[in-house]
Amino acid sequence: EIGTPLIFLFPPVLLGICWKAWAKHDSYLFSIGLMGIVSFTLSLMHYRFLYICTFLMAWLFAELIFLIDLREKHQSLLIRFLVLMVGGASLSYVSSQLQQKPAVPIAYLALMDWLRQETPSAGDFDVALTKPAYTVLDHWDKGHILLYRSQRPIVSDNFGLNANALPEFVQANTETQALGVLNHYQTRYVILNNAYLFKSPLEISALQANDEQANPWLYRNMLEQEGRSYQLAFPGLSFHQSIYSRLYLYNGSYFKALPEQKSLEHFRLVYESQEQMPLHIFASRPPLFAFLLFGQDWPPGQTPLLSNPAQMKVFEKVKGALLQGQIADQKEGLLELTLISNQDREFVYRQSIHVNKGGRFELRLPYDNEQKSSAQVRALGPYRIKFGNRQFQVDVSNEDVLSGKRIHL
Repeated sequence: EIGTPLIFLFPPVLLGICWKAWAKHDSYLFSIGLMGIVSFTLSLMHYRFLYICTFLMAWLFAELIFLIDLREKHQSLLIRFLVLMVGGASLSYVSSQLQQKPAVPIAYLALMDWLRQETPSAGDFDVALTKPAYTVLDHWDKGHILLYRSQRPIVSDNFGLNANALPEFVQANTETQALGVLNHYQTRYVILNNAYLFKSPLEISALQANDEQANPWLYRNMLEQEGRSYQLAFPGLSFHQSIYSRLYLYNGSYFKALPEQKSLEHFRLVYESQEQMPLHIFASRPPLFAFLLFGQDWPPGQTPLLSNPAQMKVFEKVKGALLQGQIADQKEGLLELTLISNQDREFVYRQSIHVNKGGRFELRLPYDNEQKSSAQVRALGPYRIKFGNRQFQVDVSNEDVLSGKRIHL
């Protein structure tokens, strides 16, 4: 990058400025030189501080040109040398940038465009003093491009604002805890990707957890094969119980496991990327991976993980329609809704129904079954409710889901 060669031009420029300032007893130039020394030292300590030097480098370079007497041969040669170095570095930078692939994945650009086109406006997304209708949560390093490309207000940004918000959310082990995080930041949409399949939230945030050793997110083991070493990461109990696992891998649906995982009632999948996780990442792991995750030894090739989850998914927080009903002589049942994603992938949302002693039950339904465009996740029919041999169907509107309306069966 251009900063790498140019930063080493800074010391001779500083020396020239300080020399002239000392000779002329110029406190103005001396203060500029001192600022330059501080910013240069910061850049050596951490490369990301190089942007602090950029303005000072241009300023001091211009000052040096005006201060140097071009009639003196050695000073004239110095200026020519510096101009050649700057010009050469600039041409090198431009050439390298033209050959590079986009820094932002195409899948993420498509996701941000979808947010801008398919989600309701949240007001003045880039005015800090106004209160937005809602925010979008993603990892902090996506903050600025997410803000301006999607034109939606964000929770975390590249300056580190609320950097721990997403890690706090993904490692929540109850829906109530996860909703608490989102409500705190007035978040409506959450973007999840595959990052936490390979790293725990503690590895990419400043969060602390007292039970990380006793209840790890991932188990890491070294595998020796054909003279080469591989590091394998297998999910631990905290991964298995996390909101991240239940949303990213299972779309909030109920599934049997040890312990049993309830469905999530206030989250619905609204978008997934066309790009999927490579199949070999999961195909190489059963049955051990499946055993650790599900609590039972799934035969190779039959674990639900082999459905290739999308690299990126967007979930919406909703109130959920409240379905209430009563049935005699039944203790439990099953609710199902078949859906199709914006990438034409079919999946089933399930809830386990528990009937109390009075024969009553109630559920929160996060999806509607209205007709929608192909750019959205949509249902392929009504909800299906099964109690033994008895079956019922329920229609739910989007307004029911957003308002939390009561529906009686």
